[in-house]
Amino acid sequence: MKVIKIDLPKEIECIELHTFADEHIGDEHCDIDRLKNRIEYVANTPNAYCLLNGDIIDNATKTSIGDIYLQEFNPMEQLENAVKLFKPLAEKGKILAITHGNHEARTYKKEGIDLSYLLAVQLGL
Repeated sequence: MKVIKIDLPKEIECIELHTFADEHIGDEHCDIDRLKNRIEYVANTPNAYCLLNGDIIDNATKTSIGDIYLQEFNPMEQLENAVKLFKPLAEKGKILAITHGNHEARTYKKEGIDLSYLLAVQLGL
């Protein structure tokens, strides 16, 4: 277990903690409108914060179980879209942590590229 200390503004007595996980941005079944609404809610609620908890992008590859032909856009475009979507939360300091799921981990295991790290860097975290 890793303990992370977070200094919140003194006027906030409690927080709402929202988890974004298994969003699979790029998959044909990703509910992008629902995702945008949730992001907007967290961005506009003073005591709301979030965790990005893996499988944010679909990242289907030719050697993975996922179907690359049913993706709406390729993994690079998925990462770019994730950055655009979550940028307002990063700019407001509302993303407390990012972890990777198996969909991001597959690229690290095969190619040594950490997509969660790249997402964090692009978000300025």
